[in-house]
Amino acid sequence: MNPARRRQLALIALAVALFVLLGVPQAPSGTEVVAATPRVKPARAASGGVPVLLALEARGFEAGGEWFRVPPPPKPAPEEVLAAQRASELAAEPPRPPPVPFRYMGVVVRAGKATALLRIQERDFVVQAGEVVEGAYRVNGIEPTAVQLTYLPLSAEQSVPLYEPQPVNVSEVQ
Repeated sequence: MNPARRRQLALIALAVALFVLLGVPQAPSGTEVVAATPRVKPARAASGGVPVLLALEARGFEAGGEWFRVPPPPKPAPEEVLAAQRASELAAEPPRPPPVPFRYMGVVVRAGKATALLRIQERDFVVQAGEVVEGAYRVNGIEPTAVQLTYLPLSAEQSVPLYEPQPVNVSEVQ
């Protein structure tokens, strides 16, 4: 056997061995595999009269040199766009403290010190200026018409006006 034939058989054996060891190559997921079809370009006589070689033209072959067409990413749904806009708007706004949960029920002044009565639902708190209530509100000042508080997590000042119960028409209740 001549050396050229031996080299050819060795290359074929190497290709078969690689094919068996590595398996069939797979296209990446989400891509469309397009088969190549042989096309003959019109033969043009070069200076020596040699025709142009056969060329393989792949269907879908882009000018950019990509063999597989990758679809563009899907456009976000309108709800996702709106949610992203809302999130960016919220990020731009500084956080606001929650509404004050207390009602200012009244004040007592003894020896020049004001003491206020605050109520949350059914719980009452007797507080003076400088005290912290419920671990989140510091009493800054007590006036006859309002209590000044600071919401500690945001250092936001808030005011609680004196609670004035509205008169109830007895005929409407019955």
